[in-house]
Amino acid sequence: MSEPKEPKAKRPAAASRAAPPQETAADPAAASEPAAVATVASSPIVALPVPLPQPKASAADELIGRYRRGVAAIGESQCAIASGIAALTLELTGFAQRHLTAAGDSAAALIGARTLADAVEIQLGFARRSLDGAVAASTRMGEIGAQLLSDAARPIVAPPAGSPRRD
Repeated sequence: MSEPKEPKAKRPAAASRAAPPQETAADPAAASEPAAVATVASSPIVALPVPLPQPKASAADELIGRYRRGVAAIGESQCAIASGIAALTLELTGFAQRHLTAAGDSAAALIGARTLADAVEIQLGFARRSLDGAVAASTRMGEIGAQLLSDAARPIVAPPAGSPRRD
């Protein structure tokens, strides 16, 4: 009755040898984590991590962004136009008020004039003041108009912040 004992003895030995590699293959993370933690803990930090690059905007996103910047520029331009028109209106109103006041004063002086020479002198004085006032008002309105055009064109002509320059 002698059965071969060697094959039985080899089978358990083969099974016992195969078990440890299966244990390590089944849990490779558990075996490698302590080594990685020890390496990180012992090495000094040299530099900060680099942030991830932002994904490039799609063509539709870029188009919508340009549209929004264009609408914002037009809105800023309209605000500049409105403030310039208000300044022009105030200047024109002031000029009209000064001119009407001078005309009233001149008319009151004409009523009190005793001679023709006095009436002519009053009229010449009124004409001189009116002409000086008109020149001063037109100069001031020209300055306001130039500033209005400059302020209204600036948001539209200037490149938006962050955009590449085209030379």
